[in-house]
Amino acid sequence: ASTEGRLTAIATRTATEVTIDGVLDEEVWKAAPPVSGFVQSEPQEGTPASEDTEVRVAFDADSLYIAAYCHDREPGKLVVTELKKDFKEDEQDTFGVALDTFKDRRNGYIFYTNPEGAKADQQFANEGREVNASWDAVWWVATRKVEDGWIAEIRIPFKALRFESSDHAIWGINFARRIRRKNEVTYWSLIPRSYTFARMSLGGDLTGLDAGTPGRDLRIKPYVAGSTVRPVGGTFDQTADLGVDFKVALTPSLTLD
Repeated sequence: ASTEGRLTAIATRTATEVTIDGVLDEEVWKAAPPVSGFVQSEPQEGTPASEDTEVRVAFDADSLYIAAYCHDREPGKLVVTELKKDFKEDEQDTFGVALDTFKDRRNGYIFYTNPEGAKADQQFANEGREVNASWDAVWWVATRKVEDGWIAEIRIPFKALRFESSDHAIWGINFARRIRRKNEVTYWSLIPRSYTFARMSLGGDLTGLDAGTPGRDLRIKPYVAGSTVRPVGGTFDQTADLGVDFKVALTPSLTLD
């Protein structure tokens, strides 16, 4: 536990490349200490999770890596309802990580995946009172079903996040898992059912991290749009348009779209 009595996860530096393939065969995953002991928020608040979950955290100069082994004695009953980006996490089996990169216990980012490797991400403020579900980061995940559950391997580039550069930084962190068929929601650091995953004041700490350089939130997205309309008995009316959207961080608190 930390000096504040919080649960603590330790990030392990890797000197070799981590391949995001859902196979935890890299040396760093053997060396990184796991965290486990998830606790139910639903349906029986405060009760140990019915299935074990082990999570390891690693990093290199560019990225944060997270490996989750979601044990399940009945892997054939895993529930997946969507593969699209920003799927609804409450309708299927999921694993999620919440990051409080400024350690202010109020703001941060959430990343979710399901057993088929779908991705959902969001940015939140004031412990979830403000949620930006349209926020999109560039990150990678690969999952794999195994005979006793499923595995998620995640890479989040540091440039996708905002934080203060510091050697041996401490971030707020928490992990969540949903087992849909049991209507079970569990957290590494317990969050009562009356709150959401964004309740970072109840999260744990991530230590041992040298996060490098934060991103500038610069994104350029060209687009082409077209439409065709044909009224009954009329001719086709076609339109076409092209353009570009861009986002750039001007200051730590001001972003231009």
